[in-house]
Amino acid sequence: MHKYLSVVKKHRVPLSDAAVDLLKDLPRLKDNNHVFPAPRAETLSDMSLLAVLKRMGYTNLTQHGFRSTFREWAGETTGYQREVIEHALAHQLADKAEAAYQRGMLWPKRVALMDDWTGYNTANS
Repeated sequence: MHKYLSVVKKHRVPLSDAAVDLLKDLPRLKDNNHVFPAPRAETLSDMSLLAVLKRMGYTNLTQHGFRSTFREWAGETTGYQREVIEHALAHQLADKAEAAYQRGMLWPKRVALMDDWTGYNTANS
């Protein structure tokens, strides 16, 4: 079973240039530093994306499905190491001894992974 790193420390996600451009085009709320501000709380709940998907008519989609799609794509079609992929998903290593020695963020490899993921998702647009 995976535990999320966000419980222990903040999880940083590298954004591709395309993702940054998209985010820059979004309207911003005055005096709010969150990318996706919550209407009545500081941060979005874990059900927020699911509610948006349902309002859009995508009742068969879930946030877990997006994560699973990423994991399958990265594991099946790329040469990235398992620990890079798992770190990108904020999963802790199951092996406690291995986790004790893996203290880095694997940032350059995760940047490349996210750039490739962007390329995959924008190939036909």
